[in-house]
Amino acid sequence: MEHPLKTYRTKSGLTLETLASLSNSTAATLSRIEARKQSPSLMLVQRLVLATGGCLSANDFVEPPQASVVPPLEANAS
Repeated sequence: MEHPLKTYRTKSGLTLETLASLSNSTAATLSRIEARKQSPSLMLVQRLVLATGGCLSANDFVEPPQASVVPPLEANAS
């Protein structure tokens, strides 16, 4: 599933370099965020929300928790 940042950027016709300039970041950082290899800082999220005119929100940068499978507890065989 494509990261919302990449979806917004490509639909808006923005390059990584342009969005990086608008958000006071780097193209490399934005690329890692889009590839889900890096989580943005809260300050960068705020700058990206502003740079996109509110088209993205902080929720777009939060990954849903992964479901974990917890094995059932074994009964005590005393």
